[in-house]
Amino acid sequence: MLGTGLFKDLAAGKNRVMGLRNYDEPGADKYFTDWFQMPSGIETAQLVLRTRGEPGAGNDNVRLGDLVDNPDNQARFGTIEFGRRLKDIENRKTLPDGSILLTMNLAQLPMSMPPGSSERFVDWANSPARPDHVEVAIGDDTSIDFMALVLCMAPDDIRGVTFREFHNKSIGEDLSWLRCNGDFSQPGCDPYSGDMSCAAALPLGCFKPGSKAPDIARLKKLGLQLDSFNGGEVRMTTPLAGTDFPTLATANARCSAEFGAGWRVLSYHEGGGGGVISYSRIPSKSRMWIDIVDQPHANCWDRNRVRKR
Repeated sequence: MLGTGLFKDLAAGKNRVMGLRNYDEPGADKYFTDWFQMPSGIETAQLVLRTRGEPGAGNDNVRLGDLVDNPDNQARFGTIEFGRRLKDIENRKTLPDGSILLTMNLAQLPMSMPPGSSERFVDWANSPARPDHVEVAIGDDTSIDFMALVLCMAPDDIRGVTFREFHNKSIGEDLSWLRCNGDFSQPGCDPYSGDMSCAAALPLGCFKPGSKAPDIARLKKLGLQLDSFNGGEVRMTTPLAGTDFPTLATANARCSAEFGAGWRVLSYHEGGGGGVISYSRIPSKSRMWIDIVDQPHANCWDRNRVRKR
């Protein structure tokens, strides 16, 4: 029996068996494996690792996907696999104890197995055919102190971002101070995921650019931010559900229909971001739909479409 091919290969070092390692376990020739529950609706994802390399770890890889059902059961190759060499992960920081903190962006990571696929990790992660979890394998000369899967999820409820007028007109009936966080007693706006259900009926905040000069002395006396001043004018439409507007173009058209040529939806960045001061007669405590160009989940319109400033 000792003359069989299996034992000859073992004796010659041609048939090494890979062991599995636990967290914080040093040593060579051991694969680290773990798994994460993973919901659908993922927008972006990162794998965060704190690693310690053993001699020979220079070519070690991290692999994610559907690994467990692989017939050889060694976690070295997967049925569905996304991977990268650890040394190629650019976002890294060496910590005082010599360990290395790695942050691996996953969303656009291309599939490596099966070969020839153009699917990205985010496509597979949101596919109804995948398992409800993702397996991770790292090997085979790297020990792992810590590992976390960080997910950015699409919001469950469709919401839009709003601005609110201050609760009183102490700054003057002719001045408007529309803000994200105007009144301490009221919740602020959310320029990332929206703050008001798009099913709600609110006025559209409409804006027409202009060149009215600010009364600097008056604004300073009132303690207002000069860089938030805009020389245009803001008006509000009649209340409308945010779901009435599938695109920004349809919302802009509503502003033009009510107020004339040159009017469009007010932008979150009209006054630099977070608020706008203008010579406008907006009633106190008014709340209105506005637009934000660089957050695909903060508008009732153009959902999932990134528009850059």
